[in-house]
Amino acid sequence: MAVVAWDGGKEASRAARTALPLLQKASRVILIGAPAASSRSFELERLKGFYADRGVTAEAKVLTESGDAAQLILAAAREAGASLLVAGAFGHPRLQEYIFGGTTRTLLNNDGPSLFLSH
Repeated sequence: MAVVAWDGGKEASRAARTALPLLQKASRVILIGAPAASSRSFELERLKGFYADRGVTAEAKVLTESGDAAQLILAAAREAGASLLVAGAFGHPRLQEYIFGGTTRTLLNNDGPSLFLSH
């Protein structure tokens, strides 16, 4: 079972595309997005259509809570029982991530599912 974290950014797009062979073999795929925790505007249905065209049936789940995106993503992955989490990595400048932390650092420092990250 796999969860794909989606925010519409280039890093998330790259991760979503390159993880496709793994997702084609997954028993279940859930796409999650947290628009209240993101500065980007995005549509989960577009990614769902992309996957459907490539033989992957995915469910879309919008996380309506606001707050730390990483914690929302990890909680949704745990709730779904995911063994794989696909996400973009280092979407902010590295210095900003180093000083303030960020979603990528939180995902890496957590005992959640296996990660498939792409920058």
